Amino acid sequence: MYQRGRGGPQRDLKAAEWFRKSAILGNREGPCAIGMMCETSRGVADEYVRAFAWFDVAAKQDYRVATTARDKLQLLMAAEQIAETHKLSTELQERFRKGK
Repeated sequence: MYQRGRGGPQRDLKAAEWFRKSAILGNREGPCAIGMMCETSRGVADEYVRAFAWFDVAAKQDYRVATTARDKLQLLMAAEQIAETHKLSTELQERFRKGK
């Protein structure tokens, strides 16, 4: 709704907030959507590391869209960036397990 401007103006930061909430509740589309926003710099930091980590969270829930996006993004990243993503992905997953 916020991402596409349905029922009001487009508000990317608000959309990211709701995607994050859905991710905490275990929805695999939420982290994938945040990953796409990071990758395309829509309302969140333009960072491949963050995008990859969010895609990885969704991919580990067997979400193929996220798996494909993560794997394509990996081709554009340096080895040290990929190492960072694994740490961030693990941190995100741990937060979601705790409901934060």
